[in-house]
Amino acid sequence: FHLCDDRMRFLMGPIGSAKTTAAVMEIYIRAVQQEPAHDGIRYSRWLVIRSTYPELETTTIKSWHEIFGDKFGQMRWGHPPDHNMKFGLPDGTTVHCEVIFMALDGPNVEDALRGMLLTGCWVNEINEVRWPIVRMARSRCGRFPSMKDGGPTWYGLFADTNMPDEDHWLYERAEEEKPEGWSFFKQPGGVIKEGDLWKLNPRAENLENLPESYYLDQIPGNKEDWIKVFLGAEYGFVQDGKPVYTEYNDNVHCVDIDPIPNISIEVGADFGLTPAAVIEQEAP
Repeated sequence: FHLCDDRMRFLMGPIGSAKTTAAVMEIYIRAVQQEPAHDGIRYSRWLVIRSTYPELETTTIKSWHEIFGDKFGQMRWGHPPDHNMKFGLPDGTTVHCEVIFMALDGPNVEDALRGMLLTGCWVNEINEVRWPIVRMARSRCGRFPSMKDGGPTWYGLFADTNMPDEDHWLYERAEEEKPEGWSFFKQPGGVIKEGDLWKLNPRAENLENLPESYYLDQIPGNKEDWIKVFLGAEYGFVQDGKPVYTEYNDNVHCVDIDPIPNISIEVGADFGLTPAAVIEQEAP
């Protein structure tokens, strides 16, 4: 992931696999690698995106601050928060790295991105972010530093995520469209299924920084779909909310059925406390 220079990069894996830490360090690495301007300063500006401000503050910024703290400059808790880091390198140059943290969860969030001049962008948990936002954020990369200061040595967008649903735009790009210049890095799952049992995957990453039974402890009490996505690092569908029928299993009951030509589609709905609907065709 760190060695790849593609403009669009995605790190996908289970919880606990240090994806966020890798993304934090990617900004640091690229800031240090930025070629210095004529004044000997390595300028870069980064946008960090999360879907909501509570998640941004309690997860993303907290992870960032745990690594860097105030060693290179204090965080400013404005709206949006930012961190201006300045530190010297052994070659006599100085790194000026500006990091802006934003949550983009409103109806017109693309407007907030227009006019931003960025080196690059990190989207934390990109499976929670709509494609138009990602597209707009990517369009703002490569605009800082200006060409009179040498331009960006590298620019682009990178992201981390748990495995998305199979109908997510990210799945379509990774498995179906495979756009040129897009790279997807899939980490091994924390667990792997052998027969009917989930077992610890010896190929899992970051195990040395986790409790010995971190993954196995999370299997009891969780549904198969959740284990598959968040522990096994497989594409899937995680049910959320209150189901009408608790026995419903997406893997069993949801099947693709071709419509019957020239027969009307009927919808029967119940708008009670647990609204439900059936969509059907009645064959001859």
